[in-house]
Amino acid sequence: MRRLLPLLFLTLAFAGCCKRGKHSDNPPSFNESDLVGAWVCTEWVSGSNAPLSNPDISFEVNTDHTSVFHPGGAEAYPLTWAINGGKLELSGYANLQECTLKKLDKKHFVWALKYDNGDQAQASFTNLLQILPGRWKSVSASLGEFDITIDASGTSTWVKGEAYPENIKWSLVFGNKKARPFIKWEGVNVDFADSFDIGDVTDDRILMTSAMPDQVTFTRQ
Repeated sequence: MRRLLPLLFLTLAFAGCCKRGKHSDNPPSFNESDLVGAWVCTEWVSGSNAPLSNPDISFEVNTDHTSVFHPGGAEAYPLTWAINGGKLELSGYANLQECTLKKLDKKHFVWALKYDNGDQAQASFTNLLQILPGRWKSVSASLGEFDITIDASGTSTWVKGEAYPENIKWSLVFGNKKARPFIKWEGVNVDFADSFDIGDVTDDRILMTSAMPDQVTFTRQ
């Protein structure tokens, strides 16, 4: 029995190695539903250039496999898309040879781009439709401080100190002068209408500019 144990351990170790080797040969697989949303770029790296933090770039992705890529300072690209293994296949993106997905969940994705001329880039994105719902502290010079609860359905509740809660509708809108979207706010039980241009974004902090203009900071609670 003692002589069989080393053989058993060797057999199990070999089987484990074979399993890991076989698994490593499989291409990564991502869920297409995780790509649907309103994505803002948080970092863009190309060539030997220094990384760009929160550049004016966004990517709106729809359930019907249509999308629009908004590069700052250039015309938007209407695209069709599909995920094939670890590749994001984009039809309509000029001079793009290959797009590889490095990471994808409902809140974040990272892609690596390879162009026909040999240039390469890598970029990270955050999905605003996934990170906006929740509780936030809003601070700005003109509006003061509010405790805001944002619901994914397009409604929100604003509370300032001991004042009565204000119900305000919200929506994300693309197509203004910047490539990044803005949040459109519309009062329900209060005379309020404003729009906040999206600036720097992390999961727990969003910098925006109101129509006044005034800087508005959302911090997750």
